[in-house]
Amino acid sequence: MTAGWPQTSISVLTPVTRGREAELRDHLRSLPRDEKSPFARLDSIHLARLVLVGGPNEPAGRRRKPLARRHLLFSVVANRPPEAFFEDLRSTCGTDADRIWGCCNGYPCDGAATEFVAYMETHRLPAQQTYFAFPDATVSKIESALALRKQHARFAIWAQGADPVDLLNRFRSWDGSA
Repeated sequence: MTAGWPQTSISVLTPVTRGREAELRDHLRSLPRDEKSPFARLDSIHLARLVLVGGPNEPAGRRRKPLARRHLLFSVVANRPPEAFFEDLRSTCGTDADRIWGCCNGYPCDGAATEFVAYMETHRLPAQQTYFAFPDATVSKIESALALRKQHARFAIWAQGADPVDLLNRFRSWDGSA
């Protein structure tokens, strides 16, 4: 249940096991990016992102000391406290989670939910600054608002060119399905 919990920014940075970078990269590229994404199964997620960062071939940038190895950065905005979110992630995306973080050092493959949560908490980064346009909006509230917007647009198209009396009658009888 996500109602009542404000949006939370969660970031986890895990070191990728040497020799498994290509496997992880290929798996991440193969993940669906739509409603078939494993993360779409969690109704608390607003946004989820997986990025491979660092490594010996990383271009020089602001960082004074580049990361010596690749890391997986998982960042998510969800309507759950971190520990509860990690429990949901494990129970909903267990096999997918194993395929992703199983390429990372120390990951408790096929471990219990408590081990998974502990692993994610150990590698969780503190949020330095976050901005949410609608901090109290849950995923379901946003989806409802978007559906209402779509209905309004359909009505506007449906009612174009109507004289005022006809428009009022159409509006009173409109069921949103036009």
